Parts: sequence; structure tokens; C-alpha cells
Amino acid sequence: MSFCLLVIKVGDEATLIRLAEKGGTERDINMEVGGGGTSLIPSRDYDELKSRFTDTTQMAESLQVRLEERERDLHNLRSVSEAVYHEYDDLRQRYQIEAESMAQAFNRATEWYRENKSLRREATTLKQCSVDAKSG
Repeated sequence: MSFCLLVIKVGDEATLIRLAEKGGTERDINMEVGGGGTSLIPSRDYDELKSRFTDTTQMAESLQVRLEERERDLHNLRSVSEAVYHEYDDLRQRYQIEAESMAQAFNRATEWYRENKSLRREATTLKQCSVDAKSG
């Protein structure tokens, strides 16, 4: 005879169900709630299963707590990283604006330098012409 054990937890109450097959067609279901009632499972096996169930439940609860802590940490990190990203994006945009402004200022300064140089040449030429006209 083969059988399968199934443990179900509903609220705070654990239910142990043994599904037994007789001749492959009939199913005998014995429910045992909190250790009371009649049992098809020997008490030692039940105690072992109950202990394993308790251990597994405690492990699941501790893992759930760890998961919640990590999700909180992840949420905090996401919030911080979003703030850092927005600050970085603002700084990047400011840098681009300042770099473009600096390039435009440099180009204007170059134009003014060339224009000033040209005007100096013209002024020197005009002075030379006026000196030559007076002397001549």
C-alpha cells in the first residue's frame, strides 16, 4: 500500500492529511487536527512530521522577514538612486549649457580679436596716410 502525507496550514491551525490508496481505486482520507482524533499515522512519525512542519514554518517566517527587510532596503536604494540620477541629469544639463555658452563666448572673443586686429591695421594705415599727406 502506498500513501502520501499532506500538511495544510490554515490560519494558526495545522492539518495533517494522509491519503492512502487501497487497491489503486479507493482513497481513505484521515484528517488529524492538532494531534487529536484517530490516526493512521504512528505517533512517532506524526511527532517527527509536526517537528519538521514547525521548523519549516519558522524558517519560512524568518525568510519572509528577511525578504521584507530586503524589499525595504531595495525601495530605499531605488529612492536614493532616483534622486542621485535626477541630480546627475540636472548637473549634466547645466554642464552642457555652460559648455555651449563657453564655446559661443570663445567664438565671439575670436571674432572680436580678428576684428580688433583688422581695425588696428586700418587705423595704422590711415595714420600713415594722414602723415604722408601732411608731409607731402
